[in-house]
Amino acid sequence: MPEHKTFPKIKRRDLEEHLPLILYRRLHHEDSKQIRLEMPQLVAACRNEGFDVTENLVKMAFDLKNPFLKRTSVESRFAFAHSTYYYGLTSKGFDYAQDSHEKTYQDLPYTTPLIDVIGNAPAADRVVPLNHNSAPYKDLTKKLDEGIEAVKNEFSNDFEDKEEVQAELEAGRKLLKAAKIRIGSIYSTLKPVLTKLKSRFVDHVIGRMATQILALLEKFIAFILN
Repeated sequence: MPEHKTFPKIKRRDLEEHLPLILYRRLHHEDSKQIRLEMPQLVAACRNEGFDVTENLVKMAFDLKNPFLKRTSVESRFAFAHSTYYYGLTSKGFDYAQDSHEKTYQDLPYTTPLIDVIGNAPAADRVVPLNHNSAPYKDLTKKLDEGIEAVKNEFSNDFEDKEEVQAELEAGRKLLKAAKIRIGSIYSTLKPVLTKLKSRFVDHVIGRMATQILALLEKFIAFILN
């Protein structure tokens, strides 16, 4: 029997605070061609972020007249049909969400109690399915791809083990392409090499990226452990 995934309960006011970022990540990632969502899509986006929501709860959040959130209706061409409501961001909401999203992963402090203990935890042997459409997965893989590219393009003389480092990062990326993953494998593959890069390349783009990827890796592990 498949494992039942539970989500933390969220209050309306808290959801109102999270919705701009949820909408931003869902609407403005590189694969999206949409500028607004219908309610079922928005509920699914919230669940992909790990929040237990209902349509009524989301509607109530939009009823609070948040200056960052926008609800529009489109009249049906058929007289007997209801209007369709769409949910998106105002221009002020887009700017706020974009700024918040970038700040989340810029100079992010690396304080990771979860990732420091996961290697010895029973959870390390768990095999879990990967949701390739979830925000934690997309955030991690996008930043990891950027990190791999940065390593490829680094030609300093003190980077003698560049090929080895690149191979380790690419091995972790390959693991993340699978449908299922053992939590300990992604931890043991990526954490040592990222920690090494973080320490070696202090005040360098590679070191900053390694710090960001480590933080995203922790967020990703916490998400799939829920």
